[in-house]
Amino acid sequence: MKTWCSLLGLLATGACLYPATEPRLLPLGDGGPDAGLDAGFGDDAGDAGAAQVSCTPSRLDFGTVAANLPTTLPLICTADAGWSVVSLAASSPVFTAQVDPSSPSVVGPGQPIQIDVTYTPTATESDTGTLTLVPSFASAPVVVASLYGSAIAEERCNYSITPTSLNFGQVCPDTGTLGAFTITNLGPNECLINGLVDSCVGGGLATSFRLSPPGGDGGYPTSLQIWVDPCPQPDAGHCTIQFSIDGMVQTLPVMANCCGSAPDGG
Repeated sequence: MKTWCSLLGLLATGACLYPATEPRLLPLGDGGPDAGLDAGFGDDAGDAGAAQVSCTPSRLDFGTVAANLPTTLPLICTADAGWSVVSLAASSPVFTAQVDPSSPSVVGPGQPIQIDVTYTPTATESDTGTLTLVPSFASAPVVVASLYGSAIAEERCNYSITPTSLNFGQVCPDTGTLGAFTITNLGPNECLINGLVDSCVGGGLATSFRLSPPGGDGGYPTSLQIWVDPCPQPDAGHCTIQFSIDGMVQTLPVMANCCGSAPDGG
């Protein structure tokens, strides 16, 4: 039942009268009027004025992802009181959650806190769960989202890189000295290579390319050579070739003592 306390009643008696089947008094206590009223209303179970928390979306669907690879989606939560997240828990171990590092830990009424929910399936099946949250203004967990996802078999590229580093020794510019890294698809899946970055790469390679598995008819070569000029200019030094294969970053060192290079420390 909604409870009202008139200003006149407070001034005259120092207490609030509850219109229940049997009247009762709420002492204001030593903390002042606000302290007494807050304690009384907050302690009443089912009080219509109790603070609430809600999150969007209430259904978090990760779709179909590769098994054993984590996928993270955001959940935006607000409350009608100042609050913070005390704890988070998912009903299934394939789902985990944490407050986003860039999100404030304590916010005012209506201000959002972002929660990052991660799905890491361990088998090729469908998963469901719920996410519960304990806000700072409550002691019991609140279900804030239902969680869904499914997994398919992970199809990784199997490859080799030879050599894993290049050391040219003493090299002078414009002498035509080149070396190469060779990437070979060992099968059975196609390899996607992108993000090729470095100034010492020669040959004008595309920023992304594919390698077909051996014996396949994917329309792509099964191996690729990355040609390297270790000393494109007199003051060049050591460098690296960096790229990613199916999202896994590879860094290959290139070493040379180029003619005309400044001595170390000079």
